[in-house]
Amino acid sequence: MSVLLRRSSCSSCLRFRLSRALSSTTIVFRPLPASSEPVSRSADPDRGGESACSSKAGKAPRKKKIVGSSVKRPSQATIENPPRNLLQETKLQDYLDHIALTSQDVSLGDIERYRPARHASVRSPEYEEEYNALVETLVRSFSLNQLRKFLEMYHLSAPQKRNKWELAVAIIERQWNWPSLKIIKQEKREWTESIHQSFPLDAKQSFLILGKDGADLLALSSEFNAHVSFSPNPLSLKVEGLRGSLSNLSRHIENFKAGIKEQLLQLPPGGAVDQESLQRISRISGVFTEDLGRGQIRISYKGEDESAAHFAKRLSMRAAVEDTQGIPTTLVCSAPSSLKSTMYQSSLPNSTYSLYPFLSSRSEPRVVNPGSLFRVRRVGDWLKFEDPQEAEGLAQGGVMSLVGESVDLRQSVLSEAAHLPGDGDSSGTRVTASFGHLLVCSGSFQGSSITPPLKGTPGLSTVLEWLQSHIVDRIFVPSLPPQLINSPPVQQRLLHRLVYHSFSTEGSKTSQATRVLNFELVLDLPNSSPSTSKKVEDSHSKGSAPEPYLTGEGIALETACWTGSFSHLHLMMPDRPMDVRFTISNDLLLAKEKWPKDLQCYFSDLRAFWTTSGPERPQSPLILTHEGTKYRLELSSIVRQSVDSPLRPLSSGSSLQTVTESILDSESNERSRVCQHLIILGHPS
Repeated sequence: MSVLLRRSSCSSCLRFRLSRALSSTTIVFRPLPASSEPVSRSADPDRGGESACSSKAGKAPRKKKIVGSSVKRPSQATIENPPRNLLQETKLQDYLDHIALTSQDVSLGDIERYRPARHASVRSPEYEEEYNALVETLVRSFSLNQLRKFLEMYHLSAPQKRNKWELAVAIIERQWNWPSLKIIKQEKREWTESIHQSFPLDAKQSFLILGKDGADLLALSSEFNAHVSFSPNPLSLKVEGLRGSLSNLSRHIENFKAGIKEQLLQLPPGGAVDQESLQRISRISGVFTEDLGRGQIRISYKGEDESAAHFAKRLSMRAAVEDTQGIPTTLVCSAPSSLKSTMYQSSLPNSTYSLYPFLSSRSEPRVVNPGSLFRVRRVGDWLKFEDPQEAEGLAQGGVMSLVGESVDLRQSVLSEAAHLPGDGDSSGTRVTASFGHLLVCSGSFQGSSITPPLKGTPGLSTVLEWLQSHIVDRIFVPSLPPQLINSPPVQQRLLHRLVYHSFSTEGSKTSQATRVLNFELVLDLPNSSPSTSKKVEDSHSKGSAPEPYLTGEGIALETACWTGSFSHLHLMMPDRPMDVRFTISNDLLLAKEKWPKDLQCYFSDLRAFWTTSGPERPQSPLILTHEGTKYRLELSSIVRQSVDSPLRPLSSGSSLQTVTESILDSESNERSRVCQHLIILGHPS
């Protein structure tokens, strides 16, 4: 009955229902289970066209036939091309369609609108967030081809990895000038991570990077904030510090190795330097010295330290001749019992003496290790300062030789002057009395010790016999008398002094006096005031040459060059605070045209350097030749010379001058102060 009561639909209603079903129905395809058999829609030829079906699928339902109605099926064209659904079309679809049609047409304005006006600090965590967010925005907004076109418009080369991320990073870093996030992370890791590293070095590189007394290595550790140490086997520099510091240190060491220079020094015939002396030369000069044999010394130094290499050559030359050449020296001793003044009489009937350890704060650099130093002094008696008004004992005698014989000091000096080889044109004999301390060397075999080589407290005669029978080295260390330490100078001047000593010949160690060639360049300061003198004194106290007075205007340059021979006479005074050294010399002043050629060239270069402020100060000649005699450089110094009043006025007609000098070695920066009494004796008869 229900079939008969249903009303048939019209064709319009049927088309609307079909269209609605096609637009709203979603067809879901579900895969069949693995155990199910496939269902074939075609007829099985073996079964006469019957449909094959699975036993589990069951029978297909029968279709109900609607009586009294005729349903018109839609055409095939209507099913394939359904009408448009205007309800599903939106503005987003229109925008996407527009982008699809115009995807190849881009301009710089399209990407520049994403460019931020500023970014956070590169050291802050916000920078990494802003950086990554900007890259992701560009990657989502543009295609790979569009990013490539932007690089072409910016005239930038494409990176090696040509994906969207790398192209966006290239635009941000190279065009928009954002710091590289990769480099920032790497630097952050370098300055927060501590590592160990070893740098292989050889002997000369290790010595030069260590520096004089280890000062350069300490400065290197402070500069790069790293802990450094040496490993002996294999020889290397072990460093512990931040990765960034070690990276900078590695570049510094490579540049340091490349900047090392070498020079070869040929010693005079028969000259040689032992290994111990070479080590002392290296420590004093700050350069590395090696013996190559056959009289050759290799000097390795820092490229910018030419003066240190020159100083090492001078010390090597001195060491080669120290053992084979000596300055003629006579030693006498004052006899305290013969002095008139009771001030110096011993309180004990039998005075005893001993060798006391001595530490000198100012001494010239010695190449041969002298070991410990000792001075002969009286035992158990305080040494008082002598009164200049009563110091007449030396002039009246009271001097004895090492064998105990009485010696006249005046006649001894005149005898030394008579034995000097003089020239007919010499300006006379000059005697210089220098105050200081005469020291006895224990020798390097004993090492540093306060135990004297002569033990006990013997009498003075026993000490003199020991000095006579034992071959010991003696050193005279100049010093300033207490009366002149704080006395104001009467006249002051600056000068540059070069001292050359001749090479010895066979058999000349004791039979001939040493030839000397001196050169002085006087730098007069006519308008010097007390403040100027104070500045000069301060510059010397700091160990540096007074540069403003060497290159300023208004400085008169006066030169003097002379040759001659000299010998020493040492007066040991164990009952007094200081000893005396008498230097007897005869001088011959040389005209400028008779100077050695190397010395003339040096003076011309030095004058040009001081007057025009040249780029580099010339080095003083190491070896000079004058009239067939070879000279080696003994000292190159800057001297502040003061002329003082004598401690005691002399009779009229006597030529006496008291000179106080503050000497700065221009190569080793060693300072010393000397007080000298200059006496001109004229030609000895």
